[in-house]
Amino acid sequence: MGLLDVSSFVGGTWIAPGDGAREIENAVTGEIMARAGNSALDTAAMLAHARTVGSSPAECRIGR
Repeated sequence: MGLLDVSSFVGGTWIAPGDGAREIENAVTGEIMARAGNSALDTAAMLAHARTVGSSPAECRIGR
């Protein structure tokens, strides 16, 4: 199995891993299995999107 690239959802757009991506290890084997994030992710845009578009905790129903 190859290395999996996990995209980040930022401000309504999917962003592929890039410079500064973090490696994700398999919990059993310790091998690097994926990478996610990058150094250019706009955290202010993520927070603004979550506050204006996202659901409130009361609206989220986990395990319905």
